[in-house]
Amino acid sequence: MALTRGDRKNRATVSSIQSRMGVVSAYEGSGISDAAEAVSGVLNVEAQRRAEQEEVKWKLNYKLKTRETITDFARNNFDDPDTFTKLTDTYIATAEQEAPVRFKNYAKEFASNLAFEKGDVIWNEAKNKETVEILQDQALNLQAFIADRNETIMGMNGAEEEEYWFTNLLPEINDEVETYKQLFNGRTASVQATMDSPDAYKQALLLGFETVRLMSNAKDMLNMAQAADDAVFEKGVPPNYVTELSKVQKFLKKYSTSYQKDPNFDPSDSGAVYTNSNYDERQKIIESVDTFITDWNTSNQKEIDRKAMLQEVIKENAITTEINLVANGNTMSEEEAKEIAYNLKMNEDQTKLLLKTNQKTKIIQELSRQITTFSIDTDDNFGSYYQGLQVVDNNGLTINQKVFNTQEILEDMEVKMTSSEIKQGAMDMAMYNMLLTIRGDDFSMEDYYTVNLSSVMEGLADSNPFINGLVKLSNVYGEAPNRLIEYFDSSKSLDYRAPDDQEQLAVMAKFANNINEHVGPQINLGDSVGNELFPSLVKLHKRLEKVTSTKNAATAGLTTKELIDVNSNVEKDRQNIIEQWYAQYVNADATLIDEKMEYLEIKFLNQIVEDNNLTFSQIIKNTAENEQEKAMWGFGFFDTDLMDSNREFNVMGRDKTLEASFNFVVQEMGEQLKLRVANSFSNGNYQGEMTVGNIKKAYKEYAVSIMNSVRASGYGFDENE
Repeated sequence: MALTRGDRKNRATVSSIQSRMGVVSAYEGSGISDAAEAVSGVLNVEAQRRAEQEEVKWKLNYKLKTRETITDFARNNFDDPDTFTKLTDTYIATAEQEAPVRFKNYAKEFASNLAFEKGDVIWNEAKNKETVEILQDQALNLQAFIADRNETIMGMNGAEEEEYWFTNLLPEINDEVETYKQLFNGRTASVQATMDSPDAYKQALLLGFETVRLMSNAKDMLNMAQAADDAVFEKGVPPNYVTELSKVQKFLKKYSTSYQKDPNFDPSDSGAVYTNSNYDERQKIIESVDTFITDWNTSNQKEIDRKAMLQEVIKENAITTEINLVANGNTMSEEEAKEIAYNLKMNEDQTKLLLKTNQKTKIIQELSRQITTFSIDTDDNFGSYYQGLQVVDNNGLTINQKVFNTQEILEDMEVKMTSSEIKQGAMDMAMYNMLLTIRGDDFSMEDYYTVNLSSVMEGLADSNPFINGLVKLSNVYGEAPNRLIEYFDSSKSLDYRAPDDQEQLAVMAKFANNINEHVGPQINLGDSVGNELFPSLVKLHKRLEKVTSTKNAATAGLTTKELIDVNSNVEKDRQNIIEQWYAQYVNADATLIDEKMEYLEIKFLNQIVEDNNLTFSQIIKNTAENEQEKAMWGFGFFDTDLMDSNREFNVMGRDKTLEASFNFVVQEMGEQLKLRVANSFSNGNYQGEMTVGNIKKAYKEYAVSIMNSVRASGYGFDENE
């Protein structure tokens, strides 16, 4: 049998052998064990050092984080302890829970101490804020209370003060003081040191209201004294007059001295006098009252000066107005003039001027009567008829001789006037007399010089007596009245866009046309704007009359719908005509209507006709023919006269008897259609909109309307034959 190798179960060591042999070691320990023990000691020291470092690191991080967090809570809620407490409690609980076991107590203690420290500051801040707010509210309430009661006291007279003081004011003061006591007692000693005591608080209120009471009494006496003086001054200051105001001032000064010594010095004084005051307190009261009186005197003097200045202005205006009235024809006797001068307190120079003006106006009035007279007589049997303006034959003297004689008389009075100025004055008298006579109402000379003539011309533009009188007056004097020239000059300043101004311009144009149609010499408007615009105003009237008159509408045979259409277009046509007139004769830059017309008629339409061999006259003729041929009756055919709607039998072709009416309507339609079509395009993009198609469409669209307007205008064709 072969031998096998087995595992060695037990190994022999030196110590085991020695032990079995009974050998005992001669020493304790060994180098290896000593080395191991030494190494173990070193490791324990390192572990302890590392543990201490970790503790320091954690505590530092925790303290830093906690301090930052709680500080932020404190900053964001510096006056809100409740919110701060909720935030810190939550944070402390969370920090304790998350801290290592050995640091839980430390985390809670550190955070709690820090929160307490910050919380105490916040609580004090909140309390201080509350105190400040309460004190502010108390101050505002006190301010309102004092202001309201001061206003009440200042509105009382002395007889009302006693009842108000004891019945209303003292109970209210006591209530305010009780509230103040509660506030005062609830404050800390440091805050109380900055506040008045309740007794001092009450005394301040009483002294303040007593001060206002004395101010109120002084004010009443001062106002009454000034009112008494004003009444005297209005009638004239008597010699050696001592003002009531000065008397009151002396009384108040004496009163202040006596009051400061003893508030009860005057038994007749109101029982509302507050007597529980010392000398120093009353001195302060008197100082305040004296300051009030000084301020009142300053304000009162300003008011006196203002009234005096106002009275002087009123006086000067009254004097100027009176003199102007006299200059404008409101003459009087010399005695009446002197009385007016006395009543208005005129000085010597002003009185002389009034008398001289009165005499000058009388002289010019007399000159006017020596040259012309104007009258409209009424016959009970035949009604009114007029003589009109008549030239007075004054011993064969010429107008210039009469004017020269008047000029010499005025020079003797030291009144220098040119012959033209004298003539204008005389013409003004004559023109005013014409207006007064024709109108038959209360039309004063002042109205003549101040009222815009446009306001009175509407009823006079067709007045033959007035027109004849003006023309004759101008021929007699060789010039026109300035008021008439000013009237026509105003045409340039009228606003063509305003309906009222459009109406005034239409009346002015009618007036100019009637003057122009007057037989004989025309009015001499001189070198004026009105003279320059006069011919254009005549043209304006002709154009306006064509579109505004509907006197032939009844005989033109228009239907109700056609008449409505005519009337609806009247205002628009008037506006367009006036706008075009303004652009052409007054201000070419004010509107684009002239540019539109030029572009349409010259540049564009001519080019259309040339390039396309078109004529818009055919559109107009076709429209007129359709209207003329539309009349039918029975089995026969009739043509309608476009102007009077009479029917003429005509089976075919055009009736020759209607040719004149037809041509007139076509002519007038062409003129008005240009304006209507031009204005149918917007100002902003009219060039782009004025295409061939749009223009043809516009002509067709407006042709019937324009034709009806012409038929209703009242112009017969015979006027243009």
